[in-house]
Amino acid sequence: MIIRESSRVERVATLTRLLVEGHKLNAAEVAQMAGVDIRYIQRDLNEVSRVIPIYYDAGIWYYLAQTDPISPF
Repeated sequence: MIIRESSRVERVATLTRLLVEGHKLNAAEVAQMAGVDIRYIQRDLNEVSRVIPIYYDAGIWYYLAQTDPISPF
């Protein structure tokens, strides 16, 4: 997993791609790899969560792929 210091737009795009590919992300580790404060990564992940269904549990962010809706019929 490669996240380098970059602009916010590049970080958000990279985080989105990594999550959709199935990577589970820890904000502190990502911040260290990117060379930015953890607050920036948390803000970036919150922005990503507005667009795709990502979830936070026990310190890990992950993408939950949408499944087919269950039909009552």
